[in-house]
Amino acid sequence: YAGIIRTTAGLTAAEMELSGIHHVLSGFPISESQDQELINIAECALMVIRAALARKESIGAHYIVECD
Repeated sequence: YAGIIRTTAGLTAAEMELSGIHHVLSGFPISESQDQELINIAECALMVIRAALARKESIGAHYIVECD
């Protein structure tokens, strides 16, 4: 969904899926650094997707199909 060629629908679907995953992961007790790392990865992915949704112009090779 968040590859080089993106669509608003794909980014929105990815945000919904990752938000759910992040919510589930955040509900588990953190027992090892690997657990926290997994939560951090989900948070970083959400930031990338939300930034892509907020940007309406193409940058470099990445673009949203509907915006060009």
